[in-house]
Amino acid sequence: NHRIPVFLLQQFSWVVLIMVPILALILKLLYVRRKRYFTEHLLLSLNFHSASFFFMWLVLVLAYFEVFGEAEWLIGLLVLGALLHSYTMLKRVYGQSWWKTLIKYWMAFMVYSFIGIIVMIFVIVISMALFH
Repeated sequence: NHRIPVFLLQQFSWVVLIMVPILALILKLLYVRRKRYFTEHLLLSLNFHSASFFFMWLVLVLAYFEVFGEAEWLIGLLVLGALLHSYTMLKRVYGQSWWKTLIKYWMAFMVYSFIGIIVMIFVIVISMALFH
């Protein structure tokens, strides 16, 4: 049945909308000594999500043209590119050492992933209760 994947994709936009300020809050807490405004972290979060969507778009375009059949390593390269982009973005914006940035990047990724799963479940349950 194709209705379930379509339903999940429709809910994904709500999850992203909720996760943008959550990532900004995570960054605010991780870089509390940097004395930056919340809006600066929010802009960084928007940049992160925009870049992530760009990399996902590239994967979808390449999958549509069936490029991965002979070059599945491209998916790994694109994922690595997305991870490196977000890591270097944190390094450049906050100006900390490579190791400190790596530790904070890992912490932000873990917390973001955990909260993202909870938000996704919450949005799906609420959506199903209200609309189905």
